[in-house]
Amino acid sequence: PIRISRRDIDNHPDEIIKRLISSSGRKSKIVLIDNLVGEFHNEVIADWITARTLSGRAPYSAGEDQRPNNITWVMTSNGARLNTDLTGRSFFISLKRPMANIGQWNNLVNAFIEKNRMQIFADIIDILSRHQPFDIQPATRHAEFEREVLQAMCGDEDTYKYVISQLRESKESANVELDECHQLIDCIRANLADINGISPSRDCVWIYSDLFKFWTQDLFDRRITCQDCRNFAREGMTPHFDQNLDRFPRSSSSDLRRSGVMWIGENAEGNRAKIVGLYKKVPGQRGDAEYEISKSPTA
Repeated sequence: PIRISRRDIDNHPDEIIKRLISSSGRKSKIVLIDNLVGEFHNEVIADWITARTLSGRAPYSAGEDQRPNNITWVMTSNGARLNTDLTGRSFFISLKRPMANIGQWNNLVNAFIEKNRMQIFADIIDILSRHQPFDIQPATRHAEFEREVLQAMCGDEDTYKYVISQLRESKESANVELDECHQLIDCIRANLADINGISPSRDCVWIYSDLFKFWTQDLFDRRITCQDCRNFAREGMTPHFDQNLDRFPRSSSSDLRRSGVMWIGENAEGNRAKIVGLYKKVPGQRGDAEYEISKSPTA
């Protein structure tokens, strides 16, 4: 495999591309990012994983070159936290701790593979070719891989359903943005409850962006924005934010119209939203306006 480090990804992505499209790099089908720790956010890797081709300037080349993205991207970790984009593009494989400490385990496994390599390939081809897809809706964004490969390797529907449930748990535990979303919801709910006349569970509330910033400025190590709330809603992590509305009221002639984010209480009904903002650094109601919930939220 081609081994790359977190530092290489963050600081020298162009050099990685050069390695991948070089004459020797084209022969490699695996990229290994070993021993990730902490939180890992990287848009470049997320894009590479699902790109059809990888392109760049190859070493000693005068122009642009490319290779098909027939690479399996492997990350190893004992508990790294990924962002939503990376968790959505990943399948998680957990290794069970052995019942007893087996010395020379790596050597034994590698020796078995060397001895039985062709038989292993034959078994894989046989399993994949004989598989008849289950009549079950795909649970990930990679429907073809899930249907043709994951189902086949599971062997039966019960095992497949168990694997999918474990995959969901792994994605949730690895997704740092899901934790951020839950913390953000708790923060907004508590602050809304402190405003006289606001019920976080029963009301729809337009939160001006200045008030949102005031409430969340010390919540995380990074700055969080109203757009993050809409992104959380679009990713299906919460029903508590309108995923599209960025200015409200809708009428451009309204004196109350400001940028912000719409909070949707789990028991909200009716066709109006209350509006809250800062006045002399004190949160309070500024008015209300017509608002229709586009989709009923669930708790």
